[in-house]
Amino acid sequence: MTRNIDELNNLTTRAVEPERYFGEMDLTEEQVDKRLKYTKKANELFDVILILLLTMRDNGTLDYLYARDMLEGWILSLINEFTTPDDYLIDYATDTAYNFIDTTKNHIDEAWYTSSDRALYNAENSANDVLNYTEYIEALRSGKTHKKWITEPDNRVRKTHKEVTKKPIPINELFNVGFALMRFPKDYDLAEAFPEELINCRCSIKYLPEDKKVEKNAESKQNRLDNNMKNDSIISRAKDDENFEENRIVRSEYKEEAEKISSEIDETKSLEMQARARFNERNRIKIKARDEMVDQKQRAELDEERPIPTFEEMVRHKMEDKGLSLEDAYRDIIRTASKTNDSVNEVYGV
Repeated sequence: MTRNIDELNNLTTRAVEPERYFGEMDLTEEQVDKRLKYTKKANELFDVILILLLTMRDNGTLDYLYARDMLEGWILSLINEFTTPDDYLIDYATDTAYNFIDTTKNHIDEAWYTSSDRALYNAENSANDVLNYTEYIEALRSGKTHKKWITEPDNRVRKTHKEVTKKPIPINELFNVGFALMRFPKDYDLAEAFPEELINCRCSIKYLPEDKKVEKNAESKQNRLDNNMKNDSIISRAKDDENFEENRIVRSEYKEEAEKISSEIDETKSLEMQARARFNERNRIKIKARDEMVDQKQRAELDEERPIPTFEEMVRHKMEDKGLSLEDAYRDIIRTASKTNDSVNEVYGV
């Protein structure tokens, strides 16, 4: 059974006061102060809702839907004290309330799930969820062009976060965090499928002015991407591959997983967010397939010849090379997320 973020929280043992929790992060005093204020108010909300649920349970009047709607409204009101909620934050409030109440429902008789420790834990995580996003939006609006991922210098940082590039990258590009792709630490929207990369994350981010060297590297990467999209040398090499049978199995599994990605479009939701979600899922599957290749030297050559693009690079490719509008580029990413290269499939007979 897949555990959601709240259930995974209980699998880590910690009881850190907010001052220490945020104080360990590479944040300015203003950023720490905002998180402490948010956490204090969010902690009260989660505490009250747990008390309400316990009272209703004891009185035989449990109404989880009522509690969920109440918590969602409270979270939105809290967010509104720090920024005007947009679609991202509205969806976040809805999902957070649903997950919190649903998890409580599933574990209502287990002490930790109705404890003050859980309320505080969720409040601290929520503070970073919301404020990491608002700081990203503020950086975009203020003209920042690059960003740098910051990890804490201790042995509690998970391996996948230590491996994130420490070099500045263009602000619209994504960080590779394990199998997840994120715009910033705790990117709830893009990395929701990878809760193990989100919970209790103490990483932070620095937004930077334009860096010509980084910009030049990004441009070079885009040029390689455009050229490599038309490069079919890998197809000819595959026919003479000594690991052909092993790679055929990997290719078959890759194609099978990709075909499960939905190409349906929900007209009531943001096209960009739907496109990002499908694109990230496709990249996750692609990275997994490359990780499973027997010959990792061959994999390194593949990474060089056919680098996995960022979402922004793919959108730009579809707009500039295919002449699509931004909206049509999003639709095309959704439509093609489940499709794999027919020529390569034919070589491997899948």
